[in-house]
Amino acid sequence: MNAVNLVGNLTRDPAFFAQDDKTFVAKFDIATDVGYDTEKKEQRVEFVPITAFGISESFKAYLKKGRKISVQGRVGTDAYEKDGQKVYATTVKAFNGSIRLVDSGKKEDAQ
Repeated sequence: MNAVNLVGNLTRDPAFFAQDDKTFVAKFDIATDVGYDTEKKEQRVEFVPITAFGISESFKAYLKKGRKISVQGRVGTDAYEKDGQKVYATTVKAFNGSIRLVDSGKKEDAQ
């Protein structure tokens, strides 16, 4: 089984690409807490790249830097060529309806 459930904060505003005339693909990273480092006395964070498919026009407005979201998806690997070398990138792929807002956001976000 290939299933991922994450909760984290958007590290930047997503990049959106038209998927069709009603939906978008969004690419972004989320910062997830992975525990406390007692030696360094600091919170440990990992940054996870997400590719989300089927984002509606109305939902785009709520995906902003700092927003806490939950993501359900699967791990996927993409391959591409850069400078003649094959490069592999691992990302979490989320599909329509698998992203939820966890925080209420600021009032100005909903306008």
